[in-house]
Amino acid sequence: MDWGDVNGDGALDLVISDNLQLGGPGVVRAWCGPSLELCWTSKDEAAYQSALSLEDVDGDGDLDLFAGSWWGVGRLYLNDGAGLSATPSATTERSIVYEALAWLDLDGSHAAEVTLSGVGLAAVPGRAPVRSLVGAVSADGWISGPGAWTATVLAPAPRDLAVTTWDKNVGNLLFQRAP
Repeated sequence: MDWGDVNGDGALDLVISDNLQLGGPGVVRAWCGPSLELCWTSKDEAAYQSALSLEDVDGDGDLDLFAGSWWGVGRLYLNDGAGLSATPSATTERSIVYEALAWLDLDGSHAAEVTLSGVGLAAVPGRAPVRSLVGAVSADGWISGPGAWTATVLAPAPRDLAVTTWDKNVGNLLFQRAP
């Protein structure tokens, strides 16, 4: 499960993977906006979905989705600014048991600061780290205040992906972006 703005409206959306154990469809779905209405469903074959994470993978300022399943491939769904693609834009070559995902910046490319301003609740583009904030509070991927606020954030930059798996024959993986 992960939270972020996947449809570009500035509101937080909820993305959840279903792993078939309780009779669900075995797909990844998103519920959008304050009312959390179903707004997106992956069009993959049903699978034991196990891990997902939102991240601005292509550096265009909107959140993309990486999802993995038990004994399956990793799938990347790119976001065109209006929403996620229903089919994967790319997949990993190897089937593994995806357990947990973490994004990290190995080469330190998060260097440019930008200033954002708004009123009320807003999603931070690409979940950029907040450096300073006036008039609001922030948490993972969002800023919220009772009125107007201003924030300085690090501009989103593509990051690398670490994957844990409990398969001792595979071990943990690191997908590194090309420089």
